[in-house]
Amino acid sequence: MQNKVLVSIHGNGYIQDFDGLSPFKSFIGLRLDKEWPIVTNPQKSICDARTNAVEEAMRLECTHVMMIDTDHTFLPNLVDFLLADDKDIVGAVAYKRTPPYFPCVFAKKEDEDFYRSVNVAKKGVMRCDAIGFGAVLIKMDVFFKIPMPWFWIDRQGHDINFCEKAKQFGFDIHVDTDLVIGHMGSPKIIDEEFYLKSRSEESVEKHNEEVKKQLSRSK
Repeated sequence: MQNKVLVSIHGNGYIQDFDGLSPFKSFIGLRLDKEWPIVTNPQKSICDARTNAVEEAMRLECTHVMMIDTDHTFLPNLVDFLLADDKDIVGAVAYKRTPPYFPCVFAKKEDEDFYRSVNVAKKGVMRCDAIGFGAVLIKMDVFFKIPMPWFWIDRQGHDINFCEKAKQFGFDIHVDTDLVIGHMGSPKIIDEEFYLKSRSEESVEKHNEEVKKQLSRSK
């Protein structure tokens, strides 16, 4: 069966552009099949926008829905990469836009009721407990087997809630650790290089603080 992917683009109604890598340039360069529909819902809440995209994908008899937010940067063949992974639910690695810039890849221990952000090495496609929905590809079979609501926000984000419900219905969550996207933060795009650099600087800062405490105690 030939893939037919509905691409859902959600954001604040515009795609920011600036020098260097930017969301604007990423969307302009995104390679899509000419038969694939594209929907945007800039004025709707994130949960309503996601739901509308899924319902439209059902109406158009699509095989997948690809959700991309407008504050990310990515390679032109983003969708092709995720399609090749052939997973029910698979996303790219993104980093949070604010300090400490942790990866939006999550694990949950059985004896805990919260999700922890986890570091991921470049080891291909890996299973996790939840992922951020900055760039995620989902097979339509998932939505036919999971009752609504699919997306809602409570003490957790809509993406984590979706992943949690999907797992309850027997679906695994995957992340392609070789596929890293940027996240528009302040003052720049938050990507893997920026994240690793920030962690290194944080370690140095903690070390210096500890040295200062030891010196003050020795006086």
